[in-house]
Amino acid sequence: MQSFAYSRENSVVFDIDAVEKCLSDSQEKLALEWGILTEEKIESLTQLLCNFSFWHKTIQEFLACLYAAKHDDCLHVILGFISDQTQDAFEIHQIFLFLCGLKPAIAESISETVAARIPTHSTLNSPFTSYEYTVSKPNDHFIQTVQNMIIKGCKEARANKLKNGKFVLEHYTFYDWSLKDSSDAAILREIFLLNRNSIRTLVIQNNPEIPSSEEIQKALTKSGETMRSLDLCHIDGHFDLSSCRNLEYLGIRGPCTLALPDAFKRIKTLSLGTPFDIELLRRVTNDSLPNIEIFEISNIAAFSDSILNLKNLSYIAVRKSNFENVCLLLPLSIRSIDLFTVELKAATASSMVNHMTKVQHKVTLSLQNCVISDPDILEACKRAVRSSPRYNVLKDDAATFLLETTVALKSDSLL
Repeated sequence: MQSFAYSRENSVVFDIDAVEKCLSDSQEKLALEWGILTEEKIESLTQLLCNFSFWHKTIQEFLACLYAAKHDDCLHVILGFISDQTQDAFEIHQIFLFLCGLKPAIAESISETVAARIPTHSTLNSPFTSYEYTVSKPNDHFIQTVQNMIIKGCKEARANKLKNGKFVLEHYTFYDWSLKDSSDAAILREIFLLNRNSIRTLVIQNNPEIPSSEEIQKALTKSGETMRSLDLCHIDGHFDLSSCRNLEYLGIRGPCTLALPDAFKRIKTLSLGTPFDIELLRRVTNDSLPNIEIFEISNIAAFSDSILNLKNLSYIAVRKSNFENVCLLLPLSIRSIDLFTVELKAATASSMVNHMTKVQHKVTLSLQNCVISDPDILEACKRAVRSSPRYNVLKDDAATFLLETTVALKSDSLL
């Protein structure tokens, strides 16, 4: 079991005494001839040393797993090895697959350990301002990596005519493009149904064939206490979120319809599209909501009023909306503003730029592919910004106007 004490980059190295203790002369010869072991001779002035190692790390891992499958007392060593690894499921995926084919009960314990180690938060960057923020949602790629590892483990167990145990999987991504293999989809659905009482992350986009609307709803109901991240994007159906009161990340974009709880008290990030924007903002009762991403705002005036009540809002991104008749004022906590394909008057943009100087920390504003009326007023705004020491213009071309404030100054009017 010494194999599990080494990182994936290293193999166990042992001397001639260890080999002679475990293997007879004929066994040692066969191990070298068959490529199980390699021998390295190191000659010094006084002696000749012989070091042995496995020809490939995979052989080392397989033999260690074979030993573990026959010795139940080794389970804690394997789990300790996994707990010491980095947050990369590839570090243990081969060990997991071997044990699925040798002894699924051990693999089941491994899946539980891996589930406990998946980071519950990830860091995102604004695509335009490079503002970095944290969301209460694991990285999608990492979720898919672990998800695929569990699916392959089930296949390995079945290929060896073994009954796979209840593999633990708490984070799911269902994309229409990622479930083309019908056998993979069937296995993932089975795992999803087995774990539907303890799901923590659920991402479903573009109407994948599985799970069904009824299965999604049962998971939302049964995992209401454990679920922290939910993203339903471009799927059909009606879903009752009244049990999901502990959500910290919520992404909703139609055409599905929703029944909502009276309040969301723990939400940290909202990613919303019409028609959910205003109604969901009204249900967010914690004024510590730091991140909002909105697609196609349905009621600009109500949205502006709701935003001002969020006293700790740091990041806002707005897509495909019309602010021509509303001045968007943001709380003084704001740090990054992304407006993409938004329609607004130049006077509104000018007011927003001036409002940024009232904030006592650096603020970044990005206008990307926006339609801005009154070009003369806009150009006057840009000239004033360029000549002011309170701003740095980071980019100014036909598609983008990107600027940031410099240092905190008194809020006298610039424009």
